[in-house]
Amino acid sequence: SHVPFSHFSATSPSGSRLRYSPRAYAPDLALSMAHKLADELLKDILSPPLLVPDDMFANRDAISPFSKVDRSAADVLIVCKRWMRVGTPALYHTVVLRSMAQAKALASALRRCPDFGTYIRRLRVEGSYGEYIWQAVKTAPHITELCLSLTVYSDVNVGGMVKSIAMLNPTRVILTVSPEKKIKNRNQDALIAALCKGIKKWSRMHTFEFSGSHTAIKRWDMSPDYLLFPELLEALSSSLSVKVIRLAVCSGSSTVAVADSAGSVLTKLLTSRQSAFQSRISTDANVASSNPNNLLIAPTTSVQHQFLPNPFFKPFQAMDDATRESILARVAEHALRRDNPLSYNPLDKWYDLAVYDSAAAESWFKVNAEWKLAALRVLARRIVVHNNAVWAGLNALLASHPNFLTDTTSVRFSPHAVQSRLLSFTAKLVDACVTPAKAVLDVLRSTGSSATLQSLELVANSPCDDFSLIHLSGFPALESLSLSILSCTDKTSAASKLPLVDLPRLRSLTISRCPPFVLKAFIESHRLPAWTALDASCYYEVPFLPLIQPRAQLVRTVKLWRMQAEDWATFPAMEVLDLYENFGYTVSMYFSEPEAAHSNLRVLRFHTTRNAYNRPYKLAIEQAWTRVLSVCITREKFPKLETIQMMSEEALWPTNEREIKKSVWPKLAVDLQEHGITLLDRDGRGWRPRLR
Repeated sequence: SHVPFSHFSATSPSGSRLRYSPRAYAPDLALSMAHKLADELLKDILSPPLLVPDDMFANRDAISPFSKVDRSAADVLIVCKRWMRVGTPALYHTVVLRSMAQAKALASALRRCPDFGTYIRRLRVEGSYGEYIWQAVKTAPHITELCLSLTVYSDVNVGGMVKSIAMLNPTRVILTVSPEKKIKNRNQDALIAALCKGIKKWSRMHTFEFSGSHTAIKRWDMSPDYLLFPELLEALSSSLSVKVIRLAVCSGSSTVAVADSAGSVLTKLLTSRQSAFQSRISTDANVASSNPNNLLIAPTTSVQHQFLPNPFFKPFQAMDDATRESILARVAEHALRRDNPLSYNPLDKWYDLAVYDSAAAESWFKVNAEWKLAALRVLARRIVVHNNAVWAGLNALLASHPNFLTDTTSVRFSPHAVQSRLLSFTAKLVDACVTPAKAVLDVLRSTGSSATLQSLELVANSPCDDFSLIHLSGFPALESLSLSILSCTDKTSAASKLPLVDLPRLRSLTISRCPPFVLKAFIESHRLPAWTALDASCYYEVPFLPLIQPRAQLVRTVKLWRMQAEDWATFPAMEVLDLYENFGYTVSMYFSEPEAAHSNLRVLRFHTTRNAYNRPYKLAIEQAWTRVLSVCITREKFPKLETIQMMSEEALWPTNEREIKKSVWPKLAVDLQEHGITLLDRDGRGWRPRLR
């Protein structure tokens, strides 16, 4: 009969390690199996979903990782009383408090059963919650790790936290969730003073970690918290037990010195910084003579070892050529790929640098000729030619290795690059971005790539004098087509006289820069029985939807810049709609029209900007979105609507208790949920009232 633990306990980021499916197991069988397990085995089974990983507990980012958790770890304890008895110690091992309601629930549970406090080993507090913190901490004598935030506002009570710091003696202290803007008030001063006093007194503390985020001092001036609160560094220099200090160095600071006037043993100072250098500890010779404990942190210069190619090295010598080439191809595909693909493609290489790592490729080239050829064949699977200089380097490789393009599946050219000769070396392309020239498309047909090509993008920066829409014939496998052309030889009046081009498998059509008469000619001269997706998010010609309406009866997925009132009837089978207009306040104008309704729409996504730096403008946008989501979108106008997703880069859901009081989005989510509509952010997360 205790307060539900999900109100205050930490939740596991992975919910897949312990799942019970009543469909997969009969209840009687599962119950009998559970009773046969010893408590020790059951504890090992229940602990993984209940325990919180250290990288999540000690996360020092400005946004708490627990704000994105969508399930409660305490759910596994409601199965039966035995599971609750065995799993309770693991549940209380790590406690995370993010709201006043959670702190109150924890204090109430510990007041009813003080023995639960002896299970607490790690405590993370992301605010100041009055005396409830003190009521919980005084029953938890075994807390060894403390994670707290110095984001304290003037309207909170820090008395409980101050008394808790005076009572604790942790081994590790972590500062987290720094404020976006500098805060200065008496409550924060009292908390920092108590923390400084505790640092000097704590005899077991060996690690102190500053937060990894920065706080805005002025508009363009960012500072880490160890510079905002130098008194903390002074207190750490007086500590006799601290051994590790972790901090985030400012982008302008390359050296950090810590004076050790009290003779403490600071054996390691770790520096967290996303930069090209690592940090090390060194002793300044001049300072060491007077005080050997003074430590200096300086960036190290990594030594680059130059490895010369060895022409005599030949791995896998005992294998036949075919097996060796197959193994090398698999190894090269794994070794050359980037761990984190780039969002852009640099212009100085002929292969796709958004996918492949140039440094790894250069290393492979130096092993021997066989490894170089294997790397070339892997890199040649995705070719990107931005300019003639890149083409010249690729042409030189073709002269020495004429067969390394046999596995090419993707080719992308800039409009001015040489294309026909390179395409003549490929025979099984799957994806291509070329200019809409007759000679280029003829080469694709002659090499056989037209039979395998699934995605084709036609891009031209100038009018095409020799391109006709009938040149798209002979591409039976084409599934995706993108048109970005300025003209064609087919006139509007003669489009209906053109022979019909059959694209039986074309499902997706993307339109960007395409004059209306070209679009009309394409629609009239092509048979598109499988067309179900339209992407015109970057097409601003208005109006253009009436041009495609005769063939748009089966289109289910639509991406548009805006949807005007008269456009809703263009796609009677539409189920998914993406809107990309950047002005959020204009959305309410289009959705308030009586014609803004659809009987089959299930998913609605907005890629528009919701926030602004100017406060009056921001309030106007929020009012517009409130009107759209609470007044304009109703069950009568959209009877099958299931999901509304906000795809803008700004965070949708508030991450702490203070932001929840100011944000309009939680209330909108609750109101929409009452009508069976789920509001999601860009990551697909809905609102869950975790802080209550």
